[in-house]
Amino acid sequence: MLCFKSFLLLVLVALLIGVNQGQVAKEADVIVTPEAETIAIETTFIETPVTPFQCEGIEKPLEDSPCGGCTCINNEWACTMAACMRPPCVDAVTKPGQCCGECPNGPNCYIDGVLVPMDQDYVRPDGSVCFCQYNSWETEVLCIPPFTTPPGCEGLQKPVDDGPCSFCSCEPNWLGQFEWSCIVADCMVPKCVDAVREPGQCCEVCPNGPNCYIDGVLVSMNQDYVRPDGSVCYCEEGSPWEQANIICTPPRDTTTPAGCEGQDKPFEDGPCGGCMCDNWSGEYEWICYMASCMMPNCVDPVKKPDQCCEECPNGPNCYIDDVIVPMGQEYVRSDGSVCFCQQNEPWQQADVICMPPFKTPAGCESQEKPWDSPCVTCDCVDWSGAGNADWVCWMTDCFPAPCVDKVSVPNECCETCPNGPNCETFGEIIPLGVNKTINGLECHCEYTFILEAPIAVCNPILTTTLETITPSPISSTTKERTTLKQSSTTTSETITPSPISSSTKERTTLKQSSTTTSEKTTPNKNRKRISANSNES
Repeated sequence: MLCFKSFLLLVLVALLIGVNQGQVAKEADVIVTPEAETIAIETTFIETPVTPFQCEGIEKPLEDSPCGGCTCINNEWACTMAACMRPPCVDAVTKPGQCCGECPNGPNCYIDGVLVPMDQDYVRPDGSVCFCQYNSWETEVLCIPPFTTPPGCEGLQKPVDDGPCSFCSCEPNWLGQFEWSCIVADCMVPKCVDAVREPGQCCEVCPNGPNCYIDGVLVSMNQDYVRPDGSVCYCEEGSPWEQANIICTPPRDTTTPAGCEGQDKPFEDGPCGGCMCDNWSGEYEWICYMASCMMPNCVDPVKKPDQCCEECPNGPNCYIDDVIVPMGQEYVRSDGSVCFCQQNEPWQQADVICMPPFKTPAGCESQEKPWDSPCVTCDCVDWSGAGNADWVCWMTDCFPAPCVDKVSVPNECCETCPNGPNCETFGEIIPLGVNKTINGLECHCEYTFILEAPIAVCNPILTTTLETITPSPISSTTKERTTLKQSSTTTSETITPSPISSSTKERTTLKQSSTTTSEKTTPNKNRKRISANSNES
């Protein structure tokens, strides 16, 4: 009996010990593995930003973000915040890590609930034409009311329908009577033999550039065509109202010119020079010339066949530690120094410029640099002069890159334009300062605001002689109407090829620049149209 009671007492003690151990293990998250007798306690650590000791107890005005942040200076928070321009669209998005929104689908606006891209027209059911326009900080919708017959011309039939080549307006004549007055464009002769007229265009354009036919072969302007007899022919641009002319030079005479017989020619004619027999000094002798080539601004130049001077197929560059580094790119050495190529004088190759590696300024050795970003600049500043230096940082504000093919260069903050400023319209990129004919329109880039990228501006090509069409014989003899003007400047430099230098001649062909001014209140015809009924562009 005593043994049985002792056994029950031992069992009760064992149960109490087990329950107590289980409770302790539960409270401490104890994990007991059968393979080992050790006890591991799971602990979770939460990282919290460390406040500089000078600003402990002072509430931070704003949290650090891609748009700005705060630095503790003189026992107070100094904060910076970037200012974003309003994107020129209604569907802007801000990507992770970015501060300002961007337009993934390009500039646009909402018109009657329809998303309309910039430079496209939206035609409402009542016939009014609307389009988007961006004004520095916002996008607005402009609408032009539908066309109605102007007062005074009701019942009068339009002599000519409005189109790519014609435009009519209702105006009073010298008697004060209203009548239709129309202008009709007269197209210049295209500078090619394969011209085409695209839909909506007034005049024909040259899709393959200026050219002409020589012996049934299509030859581009400023290219030579060698006939079987050795004569060299090329297309020369004619006057604004004529097609290109064909100019041919006879084959080169390989015989020694009269007067220089018995004299050895100093050197044979080639891409870089040649000789001619002349008696400018009173007796015949060989007169030679030799071209001087500038030193190429690269370390890997090549010389093409029939070419005098070397050129750089990969662009300007230089050698840094036996590595070819393109101009405008940085090369980081193993010691942290940053090197790059710098353009030198025209007759010298590029210099190599190196900047020493970054070292923490004195006074901030024990403090970690707040930011390490191309868009943030930090300096170690001791405002009090008592040796309590601290990092002071500020962000770089980037202006919009003035191009549509902008790129982000590593280790640089702001986007750059590798091909220079440009704009885009009708899917084509136009360099700044260049006039380009697109869909029968003369287009160029134009700055509307100094801090914005340039936009494309297109005008109809009406560089023509105009005729005035009026239904009244009175107004046709008395009324003058000047709406379009043409100015043409032609520069012609003629180089007479000689038998010696005909293979290396350079020609400057005729150039024409035309400027047309048209006063017109109708919508710009270069816009694509979106119908409100079909919602098609």
